[in-house]
Amino acid sequence: MNPTIVNTAQSLPEPTYFNLEYIFFLIYKFVDAINFFLVSIGGINFLKNLISIIVILLIASIIYTIIRIKEIEKEEDEKLQEVISLDQKTTVKNIKWENVLKHISSNDPASWKVAVIDADSMLDELLIKMGYIGDSMGDRLMSINEDTFQYLNEAWEAHKVRNNIAHGGSDFVLNKQEAKRVIDNYELIFRTQKYI
Repeated sequence: MNPTIVNTAQSLPEPTYFNLEYIFFLIYKFVDAINFFLVSIGGINFLKNLISIIVILLIASIIYTIIRIKEIEKEEDEKLQEVISLDQKTTVKNIKWENVLKHISSNDPASWKVAVIDADSMLDELLIKMGYIGDSMGDRLMSINEDTFQYLNEAWEAHKVRNNIAHGGSDFVLNKQEAKRVIDNYELIFRTQKYI
């Protein structure tokens, strides 16, 4: 039998791979060239100075960032406290107003008078808060310019009913319809001024 000679050079594939030694050699040559350049121009000192400056700038930016974060946290805390304080004030005002509504919805005429007196007291607090001055609520109402305070006439009408209650005592008769109309005037003023 005649053995056939196989040409192995044609049947084996060409090797395709990375020569890692060669790649590392190129990296080494690159780093060595940079090192030679720095040494030849006295670059080691330059490099040290450059790194020192970069480190100082990084430390300064870290310190600035920490200080700024603290300032932002403080501002957020102050805003949160304002919101909490505003919510508490609104709750107090709403409790007073809820009491007024409870009294006006009663079937007791004495409760209607209490509702008007309490609502008038709330209006007086509002006027003081808005910066109107005077020895009494009547003085404060007189100091208001009609163009700057919406529903000033309604405030006067409601306050006059309150005065009739205060000065007339049990002799002053207040029916539920009139009491409700007066409370509606107060509510109109409070809602317009965002007081309730």
